Amino acid sequence: SLFRKLNVFIIFLFTQFKVIIIYYIPIVYFFIYFLAPPDEGPRISGGQDRYKPGDTVNVNCTSGRSKPAVQLAWYINGEQVNSSYLRGPYTDYVGREGLMVTTLGLKFEAGMQHFRAPGSSGHQQHRNRLDRDMKLKCVATLGTVYWKSKEQSALAHRPRPSAGLPLPAAEDVLAGGDEQDADSRADPVHASSNSPSIYTAQSLNINEIAVYVSASLFIVLLR
Repeated sequence: SLFRKLNVFIIFLFTQFKVIIIYYIPIVYFFIYFLAPPDEGPRISGGQDRYKPGDTVNVNCTSGRSKPAVQLAWYINGEQVNSSYLRGPYTDYVGREGLMVTTLGLKFEAGMQHFRAPGSSGHQQHRNRLDRDMKLKCVATLGTVYWKSKEQSALAHRPRPSAGLPLPAAEDVLAGGDEQDADSRADPVHASSNSPSIYTAQSLNINEIAVYVSASLFIVLLR
C-alpha cells in the first residue's frame, strides 16, 4: 500500500543520510562589575593659612585610589563653586589593578565676599572683621556607596603694624583702603610752664600787674 511505501522510504532516508537536528537555545550574558571605593578620604594641597582680598587661591583636591573614578566637588563657605573656578578633573591610573586617582583644582581671586563672620549673633557680628575666615571644602562621592569630605579654613590677613603704630581698622584691611578715621583728631601742643620766653594769660593778668607796680613804687618812696 501507499503507507508501507512511504514508511520504507523514510527508513531509507534515516539509514542513508545523517539527520542533523538544530535546537535554538537563548544565550544570557552576565556582566560582573567590581566596585572598589577609596580606602582614604580626599586630600587638599596648596592652601595658605591667611589670604587678603586680591590674593590668588590655588588649591588641589586629590582622591584616594578607586574603581571607577570618584566624583569631586568644591565648596566655599558651604556653597558649591562656580565652574569657572575649577581646573580639571584629571584622572590617573595607578597600580596593576587599574585603580584611578582623581584630582580637581580650584583657582580664583579672593574677595570680600569669600570671607564670612564667625557667627550670626549680634555681638559676634560687631566683632573685629579681621576674625573673618574662608572655608574651603572638597567632597568625594562614588555613587551611593561612598561619601567623604575634607575641609580647610583660611583667615583674613592681618598686617603686622610698625612699632608704636596702632593696628589699622579691619574694614580698611578687607577693603584694601588706608583712609584715616573721620573722628580722629590731632593732639594739641602744650607749651611748658617753665619756659621763660612763653607767657600766657593764665600766668599774668592786668590786676596782678597793677598791684606789682604799686608795691614797687611804695617801697621806693619809703627808701
